[in-house]
Amino acid sequence: MHTYEEVIRALHAGAAQSGLRIIDEQSWIDMVSLERNYRAVIVLVGDPPPYRIRAELSFPWPAKYTVESTHGPTCCMYHGPEERCPHQLLAPEAVAAIDIRYLLDVRDAAAATDIGERVRAILEKTLLYESAPEIHFSIAEGQEGPVAVNELSANTIWDVDVVETVDLAPAIDEINRVLTALLAAGILPKEDATPD
Repeated sequence: MHTYEEVIRALHAGAAQSGLRIIDEQSWIDMVSLERNYRAVIVLVGDPPPYRIRAELSFPWPAKYTVESTHGPTCCMYHGPEERCPHQLLAPEAVAAIDIRYLLDVRDAAAATDIGERVRAILEKTLLYESAPEIHFSIAEGQEGPVAVNELSANTIWDVDVVETVDLAPAIDEINRVLTALLAAGILPKEDATPD
């Protein structure tokens, strides 16, 4: 079984090979469950700041995966090696649920519906499965202004087997296709293209 660090290295290598750049990443551990978590913000190489269109990739890594990828199967924690165990008849299973969240900074509430429809159309053409993800808008209230739309997001999830090989290529290819299509479509209005 591959380790948490090997999955992250595979992500870095795949991103570099496909024209993507990781601009921010975080890794943390839950001190109660000992679950590890990873999050990276990904943009296309050549896309200049402020990265108004980007992807956020994240995945949890259960404590059991850490133990098994470091020390082997956990059966030996419950019985001696000479005892017959039903787990020996099963193939090991470990899947990392890779969550990809596409983010667009939307600063024009009046254009939000149009932007949402355009994003949905692009996702339906770009994604390799039948249904496009739901589009969500988040809103924020400024200290001196009214409530305003500030972000659009759409999520997809890839289950990646981490027992034999770590094949992140389909997920990385999806990120590349979606970000390329969103940037090429000029999805954000021109007057909304620079930060406030």
